[in-house]
Amino acid sequence: MGSLAPLQRSPDPVNDYLPYNHEVDCTPTDLRSMGNWDDFGNTKASEDPDVRSLEDLLIVQYIDVAAETRQIHFFYLTNQDFVFFGRLPSSDPSEPSLDDYTKQLRRVSDEKLFPRITDTDAEKITQFSGVQDPTMYLKRPGLLQYQPEEDNGTPKLVLDEAEVMETLERNPHPNIIGYHGCRVRRNLITGIVLDRHQKTLEQFAREPEFKEIDRDDFFDAFKSAVEHLHRLGLAHNDINPGNIMVSEDRTPVMIDFGSCQPFGELLQTFGTPGWHEEDFWTSEKEHDLFSLRRLREWLNQEM
Repeated sequence: MGSLAPLQRSPDPVNDYLPYNHEVDCTPTDLRSMGNWDDFGNTKASEDPDVRSLEDLLIVQYIDVAAETRQIHFFYLTNQDFVFFGRLPSSDPSEPSLDDYTKQLRRVSDEKLFPRITDTDAEKITQFSGVQDPTMYLKRPGLLQYQPEEDNGTPKLVLDEAEVMETLERNPHPNIIGYHGCRVRRNLITGIVLDRHQKTLEQFAREPEFKEIDRDDFFDAFKSAVEHLHRLGLAHNDINPGNIMVSEDRTPVMIDFGSCQPFGELLQTFGTPGWHEEDFWTSEKEHDLFSLRRLREWLNQEM
């Protein structure tokens, strides 16, 4: 059987926490970040799993269609952001019971997912201390690529993105997502608190209202956000309709800074298939300029 890996796709920033039973077709392919998860599990304030139904779990079925096999990975998150992982054999054709799932849950080491805040970090990272309300979105580290035996560099990705958001908070732009700080538990960054918007451009383009927007004004507003990034010495490196939200007043909002770094810096993740000219490993302004040209073409095609 070929190696199992989730298909590359553009994350859905609105619901990137995934439904509790999520199927992913699998082919041998290069891995990339597949988005993040929001709160699941129940509200018991404990570091122990208290699974009462399948809805308390994030369940991902990796399906190899050609080999007719599957692997089931699942996660549980406690109120205090302790994460548990389990894996069921792919050879069993029967549907697992709740007990089958809970028996396999094992605690994931914090260091596998969350960056620890050092004294230096504490001086430059805003800790969110308020109450998260419906206007806010909690972006979490991605889980779909988690393997107990591997180090995917997730904590560094989280810290890098938090530092970029701090820079953008000091240098705001109306077409860049609003940032409220980092959720911190046990001196670890377990999430990034952002403004919430309801639809990506990719989703909005499928609705009748999309025909009513002025494409040139929409593009120019987003381009101004990209130019603002570049003036700060940053490149986004993953511009595509899935990383652009549409606000209530139908203006673009740039999101997802997981690949955003200063020019010339090495990247752990890069681009979305179809939205970059070639594979790349460093942050460069030219990647955004190519994606902008592609975005203008895409906007004109989606008439």
